[in-house]
Amino acid sequence: MSDSLDRFTPTARTVLRKAQEEAQRMQHATIGPEHIFLGLLLDSEGIAGRLLRDMGVKPRVVQSSVARLSLSSPLHSDEDPDLRQSTKMLLQIAVEEAKRRNNNTVDTQHLLLALLRQQEWVILAILEQFGLKVNTLRRRVEQFTPTRSTAQAGAPAPGGAPQPGKGGTTLEQL
Repeated sequence: MSDSLDRFTPTARTVLRKAQEEAQRMQHATIGPEHIFLGLLLDSEGIAGRLLRDMGVKPRVVQSSVARLSLSSPLHSDEDPDLRQSTKMLLQIAVEEAKRRNNNTVDTQHLLLALLRQQEWVILAILEQFGLKVNTLRRRVEQFTPTRSTAQAGAPAPGGAPQPGKGGTTLEQL
């Protein structure tokens, strides 16, 4: 992937790190989009996690659902889980979502929009548990994801500039 994690805000990197930690905790060999969704929920600072929690999505219920529904094979050693191909694609879609809105950096709302665009069945099943529809959630996220004008595109994104070198080791290998 040509766009590395240096384009991600510190908050988005925290989400990715939490996703990796949850995959390890669940003994999953791969980090899937469902782990990223869980990372969004567990992050207390990002717009996406606050929005999801405000809409009634419960982190503990999602943790249980991810543990039960994830197609990841079991982790057999102390190694870090690998990124699933669909997760690599998700990160690229998040970069595209940021670019579409003239943002230089990827933040949590871009990750959530990418998850909604990807429409993985595990994410759809989790949203259904809470009575949420993809289009409704997408519209709600877009209310908090304004498109920056070209004049503003050079300014730092809300939440500060990305800090190279932060994040989990597996995710840093992109």
